Amino acid sequence: MSGKRSRDKGARFEREIANTLSEKWNLPFARGIIQTRGGGAEVADVCLQDVDGAKQKYPHIDKLHLECKHHKRASIPAAWRQAEADCKISGRTPVCITKSDREKPLVTMSLDDWMEIMNVYILHGERVSEE
Repeated sequence: MSGKRSRDKGARFEREIANTLSEKWNLPFARGIIQTRGGGAEVADVCLQDVDGAKQKYPHIDKLHLECKHHKRASIPAAWRQAEADCKISGRTPVCITKSDREKPLVTMSLDDWMEIMNVYILHGERVSEE
């Protein structure tokens, strides 16, 4: 796949993830497009936008660095290395969302980070039913 087509495919996937998160949680997610303009490696592919004080209301979500990759065969380790490197700059928690062609997206994060999120879920959360 050519460079432009590959970039377009990645951008579509980032928009898809941002739209999915926005619709599911009614929060303003969007692509972190600063990365394409200034080469800002520390900017996540998908970010919570500061609309109506969303970042102040949900500071824990703003601490996540969402790295999105859609390839013919997505390399989870490569995406993870990039997210970890970016988080050394930003101080955020790395989360990779990868998708191989004709497969469902997968989410990857460290066991320690996942356990921290699960602690909150177990202590305070309840599953939101799909209707």
